[in-house]
Amino acid sequence: ALIHRRLSIIDLSEYGHQPMCDESGNVWINYNGEIYNYLELKQFLTEKGFCFFSNTDTEVVLKAYLYYGKSFVQHLNGMWAFCIYDKRSNELFLSRDKIGVKPLYYYHSKNVFAFASEQKAFHQSGLIPFSINISAVSQYLIYNVLEHTEEGLIQGIREVLPGENVFVNLANLCIKKEKYFHLSELL
Repeated sequence: ALIHRRLSIIDLSEYGHQPMCDESGNVWINYNGEIYNYLELKQFLTEKGFCFFSNTDTEVVLKAYLYYGKSFVQHLNGMWAFCIYDKRSNELFLSRDKIGVKPLYYYHSKNVFAFASEQKAFHQSGLIPFSINISAVSQYLIYNVLEHTEEGLIQGIREVLPGENVFVNLANLCIKKEKYFHLSELL
């Protein structure tokens, strides 16, 4: 299931509600963020034959995925955290913006894969056992660092790192990670 609580900023109409799907109903997106170049991308995609039903950057992200495939994040300028469910490949595609402005967390076990923009959502869902990650607490208390690795304060909850894509095969819940951006590229 994909569940979304929307903060409407660009398009306040029902056409911007999420999860949002393409016309075929095969590709769905949950998205949080702001794509600064979405109007330019929308114009390009319109010229390529795509139709748009909303004025949201969410729909532009979805259609850019349909056009470019998984490499489409290279064309985004902005801040984002999203999950795309592609029914055709039976895969989830999670991505976080280059410097990690928008948070994205996930839990993965043999039988469960869950994701959220806030860690408290996992605890509130009741799907995941709650226990503290002693190692992360120690790092915080000794060195005053928090969330500097993919592991956080809650045991088993991981963070999609800045500039990272995570792919989940839903048939077997196997995960593949891909770093699409390194901060050193800006220096």
